Amino acid sequence: MPDCNTTICVDVLPNSYTITAQSNNTAYGTVSNSGGAYSYNSTFTSTATPNTNCQFDGWYKNGSLVTSNTQLTVTVSGNATYTAQFSRKQYTITYVSDGGTALDPQTFYEGDSVTLASAIQKDSTITDPSNDFSIIFNPQNGVWSDSSTSSKSIGPKKVTSYTFTYWYDGSVYYYAGGSYTLSGDTTFTAVWNQSHSYTITAPTISRNNSIASRTIKFYYNDGTSDNSTATSSNTTSYAFKGWYNNASGGSVKISSNGGSYNPSSGETLYAQWNSSSTGYNEVTVPTLARTGYSLLGFSDSSSSKIVNYVPGDKVTSGEWYAVWEPDILTISLNNKNATTNGTSTLYLKYDTGWYSNSLATTSISKITVPKRTGYTF
Repeated sequence: MPDCNTTICVDVLPNSYTITAQSNNTAYGTVSNSGGAYSYNSTFTSTATPNTNCQFDGWYKNGSLVTSNTQLTVTVSGNATYTAQFSRKQYTITYVSDGGTALDPQTFYEGDSVTLASAIQKDSTITDPSNDFSIIFNPQNGVWSDSSTSSKSIGPKKVTSYTFTYWYDGSVYYYAGGSYTLSGDTTFTAVWNQSHSYTITAPTISRNNSIASRTIKFYYNDGTSDNSTATSSNTTSYAFKGWYNNASGGSVKISSNGGSYNPSSGETLYAQWNSSSTGYNEVTVPTLARTGYSLLGFSDSSSSKIVNYVPGDKVTSGEWYAVWEPDILTISLNNKNATTNGTSTLYLKYDTGWYSNSLATTSISKITVPKRTGYTF
């Protein structure tokens, strides 16, 4: 047999594999190449494109991330399914309450209308005392509880109230509870309208009684400077009337002692007082003694004999002068055995002279002597 050489050629074809590229939700995004049959070691490419208001989150294989790039490029080594994960764009609203009611963050999807949080509340704040202005309390002879008597300057209590007005994102103001279309994470800060009111409580005050005294003199009126004195006093008590905006008259701001009112600016208030007096007390007209004289009473003039008051009467003022009547001594003359009687009675007014009767105003210098026949008086 002939010797013959033979060559055999073998054509080896690569394996074919199925590659699948898909979107997790076509409403959110699509892929450019959905796949097919691919030879071993060939290159497969597909591009993920998110729809409006959506975002691409990555290419996944069997739940594991393959790439975050929108373009998937892989070398085929076997059957495989690649899923483009898409989702709606979601954002967060953060509320800064600036001292008001705290709010939780709010999430929304891009493109959706978002209803913002309703108006929130914020507690009033109190500043006590406030330095905005002062009220000066002038006691006008009154006495404070600490026994001082000078004016006091006091700052009022300030109450600041807050009313919510808008949500503010740094450039635009938004109404609370309004619906808006937003884009991106947004921080809203509460905008507050402030109003202020002031209250001040007046310190309690009192006023001491005042006592006025005067001296009443009862002169002996005997040529000497001797006198008897007595004192009459008048006590005036005071009741708080109110705090007024003038020293006298004006308008009452606080009617009760220790009361309060609501000022709007600094001013001076004056304590005003109601007064009541007892009147000067009565003094008893005294009894004076003078040798040889009887006290008839007292006159308002040193030269008058008109008696205005007698001992035991009551007076409240004045200077009074004693009115004296000389004591009268009665002298009886016994005309014993006289043929013709002479003066039988004489009246001696002390330190004044002799008188023929007790009512006589003209003194006498001699008497009528008695006579007796055969005798010389």
